[in-house]
Amino acid sequence: TIFKGFEIAETIPTPQQVKTAFNEKQKVKSIDTLKHSFFEMFDDFVKERGAKNDWTF
Repeated sequence: TIFKGFEIAETIPTPQQVKTAFNEKQKVKSIDTLKHSFFEMFDDFVKERGAKNDWTF
């Protein structure tokens, strides 16, 4: 976590240090590109749920 580094160093972080550490941690995560569009996924959902719930399609 963000505060573990400060705990190990036995220091009390300033608000700016917390903001910087938080922003650095957030940069690591990236958004994966979508392999399928929303509408393709929605069509698959409707087909699966329709078959399970005996809907007509």
